[in-house]
Amino acid sequence: MSRYIASRAIRGAHLLVNEADDLLRQTIAEVGSDAPVAFPNTAYYLPTINGMMGVQVETLGQLEPVLKHARDLLHPIPSDCRWMPYLGETLDSGMATLFAAEAIEAVRFVRGDEPQRIPGFHMTGGSFTSPDAGANGSGGNGYLNGPIDDVQLRSWGIALVDGRMPGFAAIVGA
Repeated sequence: MSRYIASRAIRGAHLLVNEADDLLRQTIAEVGSDAPVAFPNTAYYLPTINGMMGVQVETLGQLEPVLKHARDLLHPIPSDCRWMPYLGETLDSGMATLFAAEAIEAVRFVRGDEPQRIPGFHMTGGSFTSPDAGANGSGGNGYLNGPIDDVQLRSWGIALVDGRMPGFAAIVGA
């Protein structure tokens, strides 16, 4: 791994963990630490945090120890003079980034910032491919998808794994 990529990944992890921490503190001050946290229409907890840490986050207050763990995974930003490999630090920073990104996404749902609107959606004649896009005559209302919910996952079913679905992208922190 190049020094350039590793040092940028470590710097980015610091920025994202700080952003998650600031957003969480601000949201707790506004709505309280007992506000529920979940991705809509899902029966699971925050999946990355639950899968990697075994922590079932249900409230904003339960995100605080997760972000503390993410902060503990961070290492000092390497100096420009350091040439030795630091793969372990970079991988730790990657995990911290995943925890912070999922926390940010969950807090944005609590704040009502998600799902985001698609700018100019109806003006361009856009279409939305979610199985429930036409429910209640909404036509999708020009909102981005966000996390895949249980309805979508069940409707796609085996196509996700047998090759009928040509591609699927999971974007973290975009």
